[in-house]
Amino acid sequence: LLPSSSARRYTLITQAAAIDPGRPMPDRPGWPTFAQKKKLYDLCTKLSLADLNQMVQMVQKGCQAAVQQCGHKEVEVDVDELDMDTFNKVLGFVGGKTSSKVKADQ
Repeated sequence: LLPSSSARRYTLITQAAAIDPGRPMPDRPGWPTFAQKKKLYDLCTKLSLADLNQMVQMVQKGCQAAVQQCGHKEVEVDVDELDMDTFNKVLGFVGGKTSSKVKADQ
């Protein structure tokens, strides 16, 4: 009884983000934390369209499962699906682009 109820709870917790898209996915060992994902999101809002396209290409090469086609020319990157290696590469790229943009604006 105990193993089946804990397995059910685990399933409910891990699927909660899919059921309630506004609810953040719980942190998982070996994956980016919520704070890290939020930082990436905040930095991505400052990217140019060309830089966003380049970032999407990086994700497609490193973690195809995180990219979903949402129309003819639109894609969506599911940050919850990014593995740690790809996440770190993308965060480094985005951080470099946004810091150089801040310097150029000053």
